[in-house]
Parts: sequence; structure tokens; C-alpha cells
Amino acid sequence: MDLSNPSQHIDRVVQSPQDVTKNRLRLTSTIESIRYLANQGLAFRGNDESCEFELIKAFSRMNIEVEKVVLENAPGNAKYIASTTQKEILNIFANKIRKKIHEAVGEDGKFCVLVDET
Repeated sequence: MDLSNPSQHIDRVVQSPQDVTKNRLRLTSTIESIRYLANQGLAFRGNDESCEFELIKAFSRMNIEVEKVVLENAPGNAKYIASTTQKEILNIFANKIRKKIHEAVGEDGKFCVLVDET
């Protein structure tokens, strides 16, 4: 394997370009769903956590590619709808928000964030 050749790097060899595109669509659908729900202050899951992410189902009604790639043909470990994955993505959002607030108030500025669990 020639490491100086980018086409032979491990991420290129293991996944085909089609797989990369499909995984990006799956992840983007989940990220945008989480962003929407978080911005609206809506619940991510109801009483029945076994059902699939309802907002992604709504996306699939608008885009046939989402239906085919994300809902119908996604491997079980690549749907990106598990609660742990959602929490990881939310954590990334939270870190970005904290960083922006920190930049806005400056090094000496202090701030707190009040959170309501409902």
C-alpha cells in the first residue's frame, strides 16, 4: 500500500464512495432532525423508544433518497438514530454553543446556563 497515494488510504479502501455518500445522508438526516428538535425545545423520544425517529420519516416523505438510503436500506449500526448517538450529537452542539458564548463574553467574562429539564 502506498501511503502517499490518498486513494489508497484506509478510509478510501474500506468504504466505497457510494457508501460514504449514503452514510453522509444518514448522518445529515439525523443531525438536522436533532438540530430542529433542540431549537424547538421538543422531545426526542416518547414513551416507546423502539420506534424510529419520526422526523426522519417526515424527511423521507419529502425526499425519496432519504427513504431508500436512511430508512429502508441502512444497516442496523448505521442508522444513527440510537439515543446514545443523539446524545453525542447534542453534546457536540452544546460544546459549540459554550465556545461561542465564551468567545462573546471574553476571557474574563463569567456566565451560567439555566436548564429546565422539561
